[in-house]
Amino acid sequence: MTWDASLQRLVVHSAPSETSIAQFSSPLHAQWNTFPNQAPSLRYLATLVHDKARRTNMLFGGRTGLTQNFNDLFVMDSTSPTPIWQLMPPLANQPTERLYTDMAFEANTGRMVLGPGQGPFGPQNDTWTFDGSTWTNLGASATVTPRSQPAICYAPGIGTMLFGGGVNPTTYHNDTWRFSGTQWLNTVVYGAPPPRMGHDMVWASNWNCMVMFGGYNGSTLGDTWSLTTSFPGVQWNQMLVPNTIPPRQSHAMAFDQRRNRLVVFGGADANGQFLGDTWEMTPATFGWQWIQRTPTQSPPRRWQHKMDYDPARGVVVMTGGYGNPQCGQYCASHLNDVWEYDGDTWIQRVPSTSLPAVREGAGFAYDSQRQRFVMQGGSGSTPFPGETWYYTAGNDRFGQGMQGGSSLRLRCTQFPVAGQPTSFAFDSPYGLGWLTVFVGSAPQAGLTLGAGLLCGTGTFYGVPGIVVDAMGFPGSVSFQLPASMIGQGLVVQGIALDTGMCLRLTDPLAVTIHAP
Repeated sequence: MTWDASLQRLVVHSAPSETSIAQFSSPLHAQWNTFPNQAPSLRYLATLVHDKARRTNMLFGGRTGLTQNFNDLFVMDSTSPTPIWQLMPPLANQPTERLYTDMAFEANTGRMVLGPGQGPFGPQNDTWTFDGSTWTNLGASATVTPRSQPAICYAPGIGTMLFGGGVNPTTYHNDTWRFSGTQWLNTVVYGAPPPRMGHDMVWASNWNCMVMFGGYNGSTLGDTWSLTTSFPGVQWNQMLVPNTIPPRQSHAMAFDQRRNRLVVFGGADANGQFLGDTWEMTPATFGWQWIQRTPTQSPPRRWQHKMDYDPARGVVVMTGGYGNPQCGQYCASHLNDVWEYDGDTWIQRVPSTSLPAVREGAGFAYDSQRQRFVMQGGSGSTPFPGETWYYTAGNDRFGQGMQGGSSLRLRCTQFPVAGQPTSFAFDSPYGLGWLTVFVGSAPQAGLTLGAGLLCGTGTFYGVPGIVVDAMGFPGSVSFQLPASMIGQGLVVQGIALDTGMCLRLTDPLAVTIHAP
């Protein structure tokens, strides 16, 4: 049972073929109506919740009998006179199945690059690209040799690079490849690190270098390396970091741009035990230093999980892997939980939609152009699930801009930090729009506007506030935040000329200004 806030009624999924609605005529009187429909199969212990932003009701999971569990998601259109349940369709046109792979987003092309990995019949060497809607198989033209557990990373000015990987327990690579857009080119580099697999590699934007740590080549490694441009090509340099992090493999890393530090979580140590520790590499007086963090809450220990950084919200996002917090050092199970790290603690996020099947070794990267994470492949309780998943988590939204929901997305594209610039962008069909900015906490109520200039009825939250031009596709605004605004809030809302030659409001967005 859930409360449908959009239409002020109770919704009960009470049988495999019916849904009941309670309309309240007064605080103590209600009229029940039952609608036959295509509904979830008979189950118990399912979750039913109302999504106010999308004006829908969602039912997830449940079980029947002693062993049959469900992980399907049904969505009910709350605005329909007769509610209809619809099973969300699966994605299609996927790359060939693989795990122990890696993926990177190319900011210069707007594409994901998915590299080789372990397939059902052995290591692969095919490469796929994803433009946000379509996967393209580059096949044999991507001539990197077959391998699993390589590391792939995109670096502005260098390109998408691949390092290392393994074929079997006794063959490890230390070759460096550059992706040309259609194929991998074996690249001559200086000072190549020792061969390895199970390492991770990220672009440290504030340090202008690519950083690689750890891995396995018969021994578990704990060395740190950087890749930089040099004449006439690229060069590896070992980074001598005091208080070095314990050696590990199959860990995950991300670079926190907001806090100017590299974050490492988990992996497996030299004894094969799963780890659940959090480390950060930060600039020091002479070079860098590793610092172990002790968050008040941490994810379960694991390996072969994935992490990347969300620059709009200023958090590191982690998902999946193989581990288990409820048994001994070595027993484990596959995971599909989602955690976010803000520099102080880890917070588990529970998406309101269906979760991917549990898995390890998937490809996972942040698409900065479309403001979403993309995950592909991996393997778990379902061997080699070949689907593609998106993960998004908005800033603190409240209320609705337009009655019935807004078709224009508003997003924070640069995390708000006192003394630094922040940026916002929203869909603008004709490139003509404005952003309202209200300084303070989220208002308790907005100003309701009727049809006329607006494309219907909407609620405006920008009073009192200022209005600034937001031209372009999308409409975008960037402005400097005073250093004195630490802890204060901003409420923003976009206004755009829509295709009906009327104005449409985005949903409002509230953000908190953080310390540098």
